Amino acid sequence: MNKDDIKYLEAFKEYLTSVKGYSEHTIFAYLYDINEFITFYTEEGLARNLISVKNRVGSYYLAHLGAKNLASTSILRKLSSLKTLYHYLVISEIIDNNPFSNLSGPKKDKKLPKYLQTDEVIALIDSINEDSDLNKRNKVLLKLLFSTGLRASEIVNIKIKDLEFTEERILIHGKGQKDRYVILYTDLLEDLKYYLTFTRNNIISTKLKEDHKYVFVNYRGTKLSERGLRKILDKIIIDAEETFNIYPHMLRHSFASSLLNNGCDLRYVQELLGHKNLSTTQVYTHISKEELKKTYFESHPRANKNIKKKT
Repeated sequence: MNKDDIKYLEAFKEYLTSVKGYSEHTIFAYLYDINEFITFYTEEGLARNLISVKNRVGSYYLAHLGAKNLASTSILRKLSSLKTLYHYLVISEIIDNNPFSNLSGPKKDKKLPKYLQTDEVIALIDSINEDSDLNKRNKVLLKLLFSTGLRASEIVNIKIKDLEFTEERILIHGKGQKDRYVILYTDLLEDLKYYLTFTRNNIISTKLKEDHKYVFVNYRGTKLSERGLRKILDKIIIDAEETFNIYPHMLRHSFASSLLNNGCDLRYVQELLGHKNLSTTQVYTHISKEELKKTYFESHPRANKNIKKKT
């Protein structure tokens, strides 16, 4: 990679961090996609650097991605990364036009998000043996993820000052610098108080000279990262001897579907999740319909009878 491209990418990374408020994980994905594009035009001899890319190069790259038989979601993500980069270069007056602005990728495959049933999450929570401070932390983390639908980036960035125990809520600094509140039920409120008073202090007591004020910490006492959170969820699954995978966004989906299945209005779910558009939240109504259908066939005497006949 030449010096110019390194300079542009450093500035773009700062833009994603400070202006867009994107998480470390998202920024890594953007830069990974862009580096793949740089490799493509360099090897093909189609451009000298990022700012010399012409419209035809964008078209060639889209055709190149299509020839690799990638999933439509992967192609759309890579295209989105490049559109965002070149939009930044345009608004920064480094280039005049965005070579990807008029390109559209393949139609997105409609897939319902993966989620866990409420009893499955409860079983996971109950499986955590609170025999150590780290396990006690893990239990609070899992409860909070399922009970609030927080993104990984949001939960690891909660500071002690964001906890409003009297109001039974947490101030969340969400995606795109959009603030919102999530609600804490009584037992979770007490769990968080205990964690802050005892568990967290035990973890950081002899390891840090100065407290960093983030609520969730790793085994070293420093701020928990998104990667660390995923490792914790992996450990919970291994310790529970389960065979499925679990990740923060699956618990976010589980939170949303459990609310809708219990009659919560879609607009309230939108607010709790921090979605800008209601259309983003509406995907969960499909989950609820599937759940309703399943419950009907399992519960209605005539439908249940038909199932038994088939089996």
